Amino acid sequence: MRRIAACALVLLLGCRPALAVAADGQAPSSTNKSGPAAAADNGAEPSADPGGWVKPAPPPPQRTPNVLRAPIIGDFVRDQKAIWTAPLNTRLQDFTWMIPLAGVTAGLLVSDAQFARHVHTAPTRTNHYDNISTAGVGALVGVGGGLFFLGLATHDDKKRETGWLAGQAFVNSYALAALGKAITGRERPLEGNGDGSFRSGGNSFPSEHAAAAWSIASVIAHEYPGPLTQLFAYGTAAAVSAARVKARQH
Repeated sequence: MRRIAACALVLLLGCRPALAVAADGQAPSSTNKSGPAAAADNGAEPSADPGGWVKPAPPPPQRTPNVLRAPIIGDFVRDQKAIWTAPLNTRLQDFTWMIPLAGVTAGLLVSDAQFARHVHTAPTRTNHYDNISTAGVGALVGVGGGLFFLGLATHDDKKRETGWLAGQAFVNSYALAALGKAITGRERPLEGNGDGSFRSGGNSFPSEHAAAAWSIASVIAHEYPGPLTQLFAYGTAAAVSAARVKARQH
């Protein structure tokens, strides 16, 4: 009897942990892990120090979609500040394209009066090219606006932001061109003696059409750098600039 009682006592003591776990509704653990093995089961990476612990690795950062920024006036002020202070951030390597550009610009300013005299003066043709330049700017503005509203409708952040940036570029370029006209006061080829005199109360330089066309085209070509897109954007901007000259507006 003593042996039977002793065996019953051993069985009862051996089953107590399992019974207690079963009473709580949880399955018993087969092993009591510790150290790196337990860290791996808990989703943590094992430490180089045996027996050490590290916190679970944080989840990878999620990509923030392109969204519109606000407010609009604040963006405009920051853009204008960046434009006007850009010369202060000039780097040495920038002179590799600034010097040739300055030389070409100076040559055009010297020769454009003579060139303008060889452009036709027929009113029908000048009106024709004037309409072409306006249509070209309208096409680029339409593409930018279309991308913006299409992005809103389809929840496409890239299209929406491209249209938004094109609109910002248009506003900033228009502001710069309007200020430039007020400062230079250059006459149009059809005004005065046709020499395009500066500080004569004109509003020929710079061209608002050309500034708007190239600013929008650069945004579209940058966001969608495919060859056909760039051909359309830059080709339209170049056509606008040429048409403004043929219309004897600049």
